[in-house]
Amino acid sequence: MDLAEAICKEDPRLLSADIDADLANIIGMALRKEPARRYESAEQLSEDLRRFLEGFPVAARPDTGRYRVRKFVGRNKLPLAAAALILVTLASGIFATVRQARIANRRFNDVRKLANSYLYDVYDSITVQCGAINIRKLVIIRALEYLDSLSGERSRDRTLTRELATAYLRVANLQGLPGQANLGDAQGALASYRKALALDEELMAADPHDYEAAMRAAENHAGLSRILMLGGDLKSSEEHGRQTLALLERLAPSVRAARDLLPGAYFVLGHVEGNPNYPNLGNTALAMELYQKSVATELEVVAAHPEDTKYPLWLSSRHGAVGQMYEAMNDGARAVVALRRSVDICESLLKQDPSHSFFKVCTAVGNSNLAAAYVRALNDAVTARPFSDRATRLYEEVAKADPNDVEAELALASSYYPRALVRHNQPAEQPIACETGIAIYDSAMKRHSGDMLPSPYRSLCELRADALMALGQFSKAVESAQRELEIDARLLKASAADAGAQLNQGVAWSQIGKVHTALAGRAGSPAARLAEWRQAREWYQRSYDIFDQQKKSGKLIPFYRANLDAAGAAIAMCDQKLAGGQPARTQ
Repeated sequence: MDLAEAICKEDPRLLSADIDADLANIIGMALRKEPARRYESAEQLSEDLRRFLEGFPVAARPDTGRYRVRKFVGRNKLPLAAAALILVTLASGIFATVRQARIANRRFNDVRKLANSYLYDVYDSITVQCGAINIRKLVIIRALEYLDSLSGERSRDRTLTRELATAYLRVANLQGLPGQANLGDAQGALASYRKALALDEELMAADPHDYEAAMRAAENHAGLSRILMLGGDLKSSEEHGRQTLALLERLAPSVRAARDLLPGAYFVLGHVEGNPNYPNLGNTALAMELYQKSVATELEVVAAHPEDTKYPLWLSSRHGAVGQMYEAMNDGARAVVALRRSVDICESLLKQDPSHSFFKVCTAVGNSNLAAAYVRALNDAVTARPFSDRATRLYEEVAKADPNDVEAELALASSYYPRALVRHNQPAEQPIACETGIAIYDSAMKRHSGDMLPSPYRSLCELRADALMALGQFSKAVESAQRELEIDARLLKASAADAGAQLNQGVAWSQIGKVHTALAGRAGSPAARLAEWRQAREWYQRSYDIFDQQKKSGKLIPFYRANLDAAGAAIAMCDQKLAGGQPARTQ
């Protein structure tokens, strides 16, 4: 009875702590006093024991999420251990990859920062210093390596695309932008400008309101226009010039920077349209209109930036172009006034900063143009000479400071044209000055990778031919004229519409006609004299035809009208001599 009473009324003693908790709970549930809390059948007890043995949660224990997870882990130790190992490995790899990516990205940004500093800070400092061409060359080599390596990684990164476009533009300027110190690599410059332009056009296509990309695109078009003009590709040059103007005129009403660049767009397009000192399309009136717009807009820019010296410098070049056009129109007085304005501005800037190489070059250009105008337009060699000498001295300083600067060497050679002009009353010295300039040009052009033919080079050959004729050295004079014709032919091959090259052909043909005229006067027999007169007439006729063609097309500028009249008069003289059969000797 005691045992029965204990079974009914007393709780069973606790099981040993060594027994599994789930098994203890199963035994405890089977021994509960209340029937409703015990297993309802032997099958339920058997099922709970089976679940215990297989590692599943048992009904005898409260069902919690933590308990279920522990049981799941218990019966899946090996797979979970493998999964954990994989997870740890994967996590470690992801962590390492992310860390390396962050390091790589940080290093990439550091390289970008360094390269940008290299291309901007270093670039800005070396463009104004004499003797820095080797540093410029190093900048270009390193910059192109950097740019080409990054261009394939830019993907859709607009910031990187923008940086690349700006960098290619600056590299192009250093490679071959005319008018500033460069390496003389015209083809390399064209390639870099085109890469920069393609990137900017990509940016503009994605965002038509990206004015920074549009501004850079305008600068690229301007650079392409200038190099293509000097290479004789006038139609392409004109197209790029018009693209420059269209972009800047669209932006100018709302973007200050576009208004600042607009005078340069008029200026560059004016060159190719009708400046006789460059290969041009013969649109003289349009060129003058563009140059006058350039002056007017540049005056506004100078007023808006009173402390910035580069804008007065540009204004100087605008006045110089207007002076050149007045000279082409046979208005020598106005030409000299405009060219003096140009020189005065440059001299003032150079006085403020005597070491600024670009100030030196621009001052030399102004003095050189003014000296030439005094001689050609006013026949005043005495007044011209100090300006000519000043130009040569400045060019010599720039060239001496940096013997590898092709642009400086070409500029020095060009100074010998006015130097020879002012010596027109010194027949022995004039051809020497011409030959010195030609020799410098030949040396520079051997190291020049482009096909540019600077106009003063041809002008020196023309002046040399005249000087040699005056000295009676006729074979050398013809040789010099033939060199002129070779240059003209190259330019016309590049662009048959080059009015400047066509007019220059007429000048050279007339020079050869003059040689034969002189030889006719010295011929020893009547037959020889007649042969020379026939040769002379043939060359004069070629000259007359080209000038007459230009007149009919409206492209014969006043500066060359005298050549048309002279050729016509020479033909009439030849006809008279040939009709007489026995021409008189001429001097």
